Amino acid sequence: MNKKEEFIPGIVTVIHTFGRDLKWNPHVHMMVTEGGTDNCTEWRHIRYISYDALRKRWQKLLLDELAYLVGNEREARILKNKLYKKNDKGFYVHAKTEIKSAKIAAKYIGRYVGRPAIAESRILKYDGKNVTYKYTRHEDNKVVIETVNVYEFIKKVIIHIQEKNFKMIRYFGIYTRRSKKRNSFIKMLDEKIIKIRKSVAKWEYRILAAFGVDPCKCPNCSTTMRFNDIVYSKYGSMREYLRKRIVEENEEILYICLQCKNKENIPKEVVEYFDEMDQSNIDEPPCFASERCGGVMRPQKYNGVYGKNINYNSKKHREI
Repeated sequence: MNKKEEFIPGIVTVIHTFGRDLKWNPHVHMMVTEGGTDNCTEWRHIRYISYDALRKRWQKLLLDELAYLVGNEREARILKNKLYKKNDKGFYVHAKTEIKSAKIAAKYIGRYVGRPAIAESRILKYDGKNVTYKYTRHEDNKVVIETVNVYEFIKKVIIHIQEKNFKMIRYFGIYTRRSKKRNSFIKMLDEKIIKIRKSVAKWEYRILAAFGVDPCKCPNCSTTMRFNDIVYSKYGSMREYLRKRIVEENEEILYICLQCKNKENIPKEVVEYFDEMDQSNIDEPPCFASERCGGVMRPQKYNGVYGKNINYNSKKHREI
């Protein structure tokens, strides 16, 4: 890739501040396009990303920014050199998850960031003075039970509530509102539908040139009809056919709302992405908010990425 072209990717970032044990652990989740655009090239796809270079690049940018904020102090330089020696392979970056459906990922990531720092199922006991809760330790996957004073527990929870007007989700590159390339992309549209629309446009002009009749002109009111679907007497609707193909190719998981019992299919790749990213409680599956009532939705049956098998039980999970 030519570095002079300065390709600009699309980036969506989400800030998380908590870990499994409720400690202050701020980290950033990012969805980055596998490619970019510049003034000369409409789009350049990148098939390989060096994780080693990504780790070291993240380390350098972060330490340079910290050095800029604290100034050129002797203690800061010593700490910076110490971190470079201690982390000779760079800072940790998890970048192995691929999301093929950007539209669905963008839809559910907004609902996912609204979940609290601790699930209610992890709170085991409250005696009026102390709160007992559990979490699975990341290092050895061992379940740890901890008891703290109620005020200490409240502190651990409310410290993760963001300030008013603080943006938990931010957009960069071609996704920002100020991007000049924003309107030049037809994002999140199925390529097969686009091809059908183009073929219909060509067919319209061929009919008009050959017979002098505009097939997209309404015979009743003479207004232009918009393309909606192609229906064959033998095969039926092409839109429905493509929808079924997309569903078959992208396996989905059935989610049930604990409050209104509404059911909704969520793509498996989206569920597994959030399950892998969120390590605050591996015993709990990713939960989403119902579009109907806003209640918590749990999967009917789901095999977690950490080996936890989840089965929905309507008698066990009462309305909340």
